[in-house]
Amino acid sequence: MKKVLCLIGISMLGFSCEKIPSSATNKQIEKQLITTDSSAIHQKQSAVSDTSNTTVIHTDTVEFISTENNANYLFYHLKKDHKIRTFMNRSKALSDIYRSDILEIQWKYEGEGDLNQNAILVSLKKIGDGSVSKFRKKYPKPLSYHWSGEVPYDRDFLDGIYRNVEYYLANSKNKLIQLHLQNTDAQLGYSIEEAQKEHKSYVLIGIFNRFENRENMLQWLYIDTQNQEIYEYDLPEDRLIRFK
Repeated sequence: MKKVLCLIGISMLGFSCEKIPSSATNKQIEKQLITTDSSAIHQKQSAVSDTSNTTVIHTDTVEFISTENNANYLFYHLKKDHKIRTFMNRSKALSDIYRSDILEIQWKYEGEGDLNQNAILVSLKKIGDGSVSKFRKKYPKPLSYHWSGEVPYDRDFLDGIYRNVEYYLANSKNKLIQLHLQNTDAQLGYSIEEAQKEHKSYVLIGIFNRFENRENMLQWLYIDTQNQEIYEYDLPEDRLIRFK
């Protein structure tokens, strides 16, 4: 009779006699029931957690390269581990940041398809000065520039060229340029032209120092505006050297 009652009681709890041995004590049975119930609750909580945290927020430290306005959205081009990625900004835009400044960003993936095209900035802040910010403190005078006027460059284009020239001056190993940067009387500037090199279009930049109404040329640069790559022109060898 006791065995029959045991079987009935266990079946009401939803367990078979195979899971709880007949020789088990009351305390052992109670312990197994509590463990099983806790496991079931944990599984339910995990299932709820998985559905509520489908959006993962990533945090990274990156190097600022440039911004781009495209289709009413502001995009940030940022570098990490020598790779440049593009992020659509949904956060407050930063002002007074320059190429090579260090940013801390939070971002997420949104939408389907190519993940690289759906990287969304959730927040960003500047945490360190890059070479251009440091250059501006040492050389606060604005750079002058000019072009023929035949090509109607817009403000975004001219600002992009200006940032690239600043970046070059801030990092250049050219001894002539470094010498002029140490001269408080130096009046640095650059000219803007269109150029072809090896069947490819570039913006040709001539960096000069103006002295007594004359422009003394210091360095020629070729800029690929598609990827913001800068090349120094080696005049004796007639070749381009990628600036790093």
